[in-house]
Amino acid sequence: MDTKNSQESRPNFFRRKLPKSCVDFSSSEGKKLFTESLLSGYANIYFKLAAQFLTQEEPAYCGISTLVMVLNALDVDPGKIWKAPWRFYHETMLQCCVPLDIVKIKGITLPQFYCLAKCNRLNVDLHYGDISAGDISVNFLTMLREDVKKCVASDDMILVVSFDRATLGQTGTGHFSPIGAYNETSDEVLIMDVARFKYPPHWVSLTLLQKAMLPIDEATNKSRGMFCEICINDSQDCCLMTKLNSCCQEICQNIQSLEIAKFMNSSAIIALLLSWPIQLNSKRSIFLVDYLQGISKTLDAASQNEIFLLNSQLKTLLSMRLSIPNC
Repeated sequence: MDTKNSQESRPNFFRRKLPKSCVDFSSSEGKKLFTESLLSGYANIYFKLAAQFLTQEEPAYCGISTLVMVLNALDVDPGKIWKAPWRFYHETMLQCCVPLDIVKIKGITLPQFYCLAKCNRLNVDLHYGDISAGDISVNFLTMLREDVKKCVASDDMILVVSFDRATLGQTGTGHFSPIGAYNETSDEVLIMDVARFKYPPHWVSLTLLQKAMLPIDEATNKSRGMFCEICINDSQDCCLMTKLNSCCQEICQNIQSLEIAKFMNSSAIIALLLSWPIQLNSKRSIFLVDYLQGISKTLDAASQNEIFLLNSQLKTLLSMRLSIPNC
């Protein structure tokens, strides 16, 4: 099948018209709302977000694209090269909590967004829109308004919302985007929509946005919600690193149970291993290789097979470890 012709034969669209519930950021009314917000001090974070405003790379990437925008806006160093020699966050780097091939199809949930944010050294406060789902027992709209004001007035805190598009009168279902400004007079927020191929940045009533957080996400059986984020946690461990450490411990336990383990207990071998890294082709490395090869020949086929499998596992773990930024 010709993939190109198949794609062209499907229904396609050039953007969507904003519903009456939303005000286009670039319209006269949108500019007026922004000017008032700026003068009142409720648009400080806008400039950092605008400097990193991006369009999600895939239709289901709204969550990770929003997080990339947040990380770059907060000047978080990924500790990993994007395009040599530059270190810069890109959607392809956010894959420790859920595989990207799954994200490309299903997107991510609030818990997965939370996991990715924590793994990339963000302190995150997660609140579900339905307070009966386990959130603190306060008026959610009041809490939302307070958090919005706090974040948009700051230079290092960003509020991300997860909402149901249909409640706003838009097409689609669940969506993630950051909030760039707040107009206190009209009680509206500026949604910096990362699906820029679909909708432009727009203003929406905070009350309506709160209602858009109430519908249940079928993937989690919980409502949608919001994140208030600040980059101050440099010691946060990556969830994948925790899993790798656990896997390494299990492999070490398996090695200890092998027949070859008893040959590794001599003081000479321990001294050699403690001198790591051992230079290739040095007397020490040649001796160690010869010694271990000699032992290997005395082992039965089952033991040799176990050693081969463990060796493969260790190589895989090392390659994965090197691919994890700042962990």
